[in-house]
Amino acid sequence: MTLGSFGSTVFEVSNFRVTTFKGFKRDSKAKFAEHETIGEPPKLEFLHRELETISFTMTLHASLGIVPFDEVQKLRDMCKVGEANFLIIGNHAYGENEWIIESISESADIWTREGKIYASSLDVSLKEYVR
Repeated sequence: MTLGSFGSTVFEVSNFRVTTFKGFKRDSKAKFAEHETIGEPPKLEFLHRELETISFTMTLHASLGIVPFDEVQKLRDMCKVGEANFLIIGNHAYGENEWIIESISESADIWTREGKIYASSLDVSLKEYVR
């Protein structure tokens, strides 16, 4: 069952393969100018909304039908070139715009005796990309 996708990374759960995420967090902010006034509290003026961010953690485990190194490399390649994609979860895209990978932090948790990564955790940070 496909849960969603981000570019070539597919979030799915099946008898053969599991690639999901946890700790999904979406942040939205607004930018205001603060104008000082004499004898009064400052006045706020709305300028614009900030770019939204999304973060989540992925656990990649070879026993769940994937090759952790390959999955990480796909995400790293997207990050290196600034590839923008829609984040699809369920049947809808998150946000009005595409997203870029702002950062990836990998923790290799289990190694094979051949020196291959058997399991790793990834902290992925996305930033809204407005064309």
